[in-house]
Amino acid sequence: ADSLLSADAVIDGDETPAAALRKLDALLAKSNTPRSERRKLIKALSGGMSGAATNHDGTPGAAEEIKPEIINSLENALAALVK
Repeated sequence: ADSLLSADAVIDGDETPAAALRKLDALLAKSNTPRSERRKLIKALSGGMSGAATNHDGTPGAAEEIKPEIINSLENALAALVK
């Protein structure tokens, strides 16, 4: 009962933005982050576009920055994984 079911395992071979968001969601779920909070964080990171990480039109790094409180919330959730 200590291992993941095959449907819950995250495959590392996919490098797409959508795969990165799925991996992040799985990590947050393992740290007991509520689903509503996970969705809120992922939506903030992805710009609200379902299935996409960001809109890659334009100059990299020229987009608006993510709010510091969202970064802090994400860092706290990820820090809980290593405790």
